[in-house]
Amino acid sequence: MDLLIDRIPQTIDQAVDQLLDDLSFHDRSRLANLDESRLVQFHKSYGIFIRSEFRLPGNHALMASCQRMVGVRRMTPQQASYVILRYLHQRLQREHVLRLVPLEKAPKASTPNAGGPPIDKSKPNDN
Repeated sequence: MDLLIDRIPQTIDQAVDQLLDDLSFHDRSRLANLDESRLVQFHKSYGIFIRSEFRLPGNHALMASCQRMVGVRRMTPQQASYVILRYLHQRLQREHVLRLVPLEKAPKASTPNAGGPPIDKSKPNDN
C-alpha cells in the first residue's frame, strides 16, 4: 500500500527521483533545455508545487539534505525548492537534453531497390 508518508522524500535524491517519475519524456526534455533565466521563471510556479508536495517547511530531513548539498547551515523553503529544481535540472541535462545532429548526405541510389532489403537472386521469382 502506497501511504502518503512513504511518498514524502527525506533526501534531495529521493525528491528528484520522485519528480522524475512524475514527468513525461516531453516535459523532461523541455526542462533539460531551459537556460538559467527560464529556470528561475519556472521555479516561481513549480517551486510552489515542490514545497507543497514535499512539505517544505516541515520536512526537516529534506531541508537538511538541501543544506548539505549547497554547504549552508540555514535555508528557506523557497531556497530549498530551488536547490531541488537545480539538482533535477542538472540530472536532466546529463540525461535528456535534445541535441541537433547534422544529417549526412546519403549517396544517390543506383538501383530501384535502394534503401530496401537485399534481393536474394538465388530464389526464383514467384510472379
